[in-house]
Amino acid sequence: MKRVLFVSYYFPPLGMGGIQRIVKFVRYLPEYDWHPVVLTVKPVAYWAYDPSLERQVKHAEIARTDSLDPQRLLARIKGQKKKPARTSPFVSLTKKTHFLNKILSFIILPDTKILWWFHAIAGAKHLYHKAPYDAIVTSSPPHSVHLIGRHLATRLGIPWIADFRDQWAGGVVSHEPTFLHRKLYLYWQRQTCRHSDARIAVTPEIGRNLEQETGVAPVTIIRNGYDPNDFYKPEKSKAFIFCHCGSITRFANPVSLLDALQVLRQTQETLLSNVQFKFLGMDVTGTFQNEIDYRGLQDLVSWRGYRSHDEAMRHLCNSDALILLAKGEKEARFVPGKVYEYLGSQKPILALTNVKDTCSLLKSFPGVWLCDPEDQNTIQRSIMEIVKNKSSINAVTRDTHSMTRQFQTQQLAMLLNQITG
Repeated sequence: MKRVLFVSYYFPPLGMGGIQRIVKFVRYLPEYDWHPVVLTVKPVAYWAYDPSLERQVKHAEIARTDSLDPQRLLARIKGQKKKPARTSPFVSLTKKTHFLNKILSFIILPDTKILWWFHAIAGAKHLYHKAPYDAIVTSSPPHSVHLIGRHLATRLGIPWIADFRDQWAGGVVSHEPTFLHRKLYLYWQRQTCRHSDARIAVTPEIGRNLEQETGVAPVTIIRNGYDPNDFYKPEKSKAFIFCHCGSITRFANPVSLLDALQVLRQTQETLLSNVQFKFLGMDVTGTFQNEIDYRGLQDLVSWRGYRSHDEAMRHLCNSDALILLAKGEKEARFVPGKVYEYLGSQKPILALTNVKDTCSLLKSFPGVWLCDPEDQNTIQRSIMEIVKNKSSINAVTRDTHSMTRQFQTQQLAMLLNQITG
């Protein structure tokens, strides 16, 4: 069985959506004759903590190193434990810490995780001399992991795959504060694509953009996806439940939905008498509960805060319809990871989005109500249609086999076989 090294800064017991992709690759690669080795950091102070994910990767060889990351250093200065308590899935980082990280991200390029460089290089070389691996996969963000991957691939003479979960230059996560930052990001992105043996993007738009801006092709598309083994048999509920799973951010802000519910509450009170809207996920904005209270929607809308992926999937499976929020600027290119679990659930989806990638994907499937986030009439009408037709919309079926994590891991294994001959 061949060995592949994953260089991934974020890995369980850390939580949140971006970690799922690598977890599932690591979980299913042995089925395709690849033994995963993971190089990551020791648990740091982070937004979320999800120990349930560790069970899925217990077969993997995992090496954890120290890091000079500001979050780790600040935690040590404050005397916090290196590893958060297992009793709480959520770790609260202060606004001061968040602000400091923003400042450091402006100064330390390409991102603050580059300070993991020395420990990561040393750790990867130690692993290689202990038991050589046949290929390297780096997955970003943070995009600095690609610089680590390039160095290792060059020094060790090993094929390397660069996986882009988000665009680097002009991406949603890596915002360029100045023109100089933009130029540097473009340069690093170009160097990554030119020196890697294969490139992966999570959406066709990100893939096309990488090809155009770097002049390197092809970029293989391996989307995010869902794992059928994560789903539960639904439990019956008397209420009709709309569920949103995921963080509340400036890209996923439910205010327009709350405005629509406020109007419907006045005009369609009977229709909503047995309906509940449930939100699971961290509120990055810090204002969501206040928005609910301000509109007097406490008995209609509930916010449960961050939950482990396992618990979130239970809520998703026990709901009747799902809420998707994805709002971006004109050129935004992204598809929220939860879209694939939503589609795989075969449940109706109320999608408030203006992101072209997301809209393009959802339009190809039945049982999706697409609404512009600013179009109050369409949002209200869609909610009424879903509730009124609840008996018939449960018959929705979608062909989502190509979105399963097992199928996508098979794609990665094929690419690994290709670059290793």
